[in-house]
Amino acid sequence: MKKFTVALALCATSGVFAQDLMLGDLNFFQKAGSVRWNTELDYSKVDSEEDKDEYTRSSINFNNAVTYGISDELNVGLGLNYAIKNEVTNDKVDAGPKDKKTTSDGLSDVTVLGNYRLMDQQFYVDLVGGLTLGLSDAEVAFGTAAGESEGNNNQGHHSIALGAALGQKVDSNWEWRAFLGLDYHMSGEITEVQKGQKSNDVDTTSYMDWKLSVDGQYRMDNKWAFAAGLDYILPGEQTLEFTAAQGGDEDIDEDAHFRIRLAAKHNLSDSMLVSLGYDMTASHDVEAKSTGGKNTTELDAAHRFVLGAQFLF
Repeated sequence: MKKFTVALALCATSGVFAQDLMLGDLNFFQKAGSVRWNTELDYSKVDSEEDKDEYTRSSINFNNAVTYGISDELNVGLGLNYAIKNEVTNDKVDAGPKDKKTTSDGLSDVTVLGNYRLMDQQFYVDLVGGLTLGLSDAEVAFGTAAGESEGNNNQGHHSIALGAALGQKVDSNWEWRAFLGLDYHMSGEITEVQKGQKSNDVDTTSYMDWKLSVDGQYRMDNKWAFAAGLDYILPGEQTLEFTAAQGGDEDIDEDAHFRIRLAAKHNLSDSMLVSLGYDMTASHDVEAKSTGGKNTTELDAAHRFVLGAQFLF
């Protein structure tokens, strides 16, 4: 869902009174014929504990989305992200080698977006939809400082997202926006290949996530704006279908959790802005059940830093 959400935020905004809105406002909506490019570089990190093992997960991603105003009521977009480096390290293990790392890099899924504005009077109402194509193809390295092997990871499942947004430009300084959406993940297959070994195929069943977001923004002047948002995320339960030799099926159940978002934006001109953002996802648990028993992973609070820019043509 994260990949779609990042791209969705670039397209799923709409204007109350277009003449009063600027690039970077929560309710900004593109005019017919205009093109907007949003680019981001983000870094995230989260620590987790699984039984007696402790892990650190970190990632650096380059996110891009381009949206086009087909009309004053309809915007469409295309999002494409690249994972510069995703790394998982077992910092503490009850048995086996320590500092064992798994690193990956490569293209993420492609997302096609659409946003239709139903109303632009005192309030605005938007209908938002998107299709994420499961085209992720990452190069993976496994091993420790003593030795490393390489492989490939491909995730071939798609997802459909639908949502509705309601917002208002209160005055020249204040505005707000609320969004309710779902993300339906279709069944698919994950293929992991490690050099010199047989490929590992895992089937994933379909499942659905829900998300409720509330955002507010205060614009000091035509240059500076500060935004804050709160997400409530309700993940659906998914099943990973392994072969009998791999241990059979595994049900993954992630707890509902909150995410806080903060951002500072600076408009360099009417068609260009830069931004600095910070997200924190609250700690929560992920439970995995299989024929071998139940295993719980405790996720600490996750931190994400974002450096972004937007260009309007």
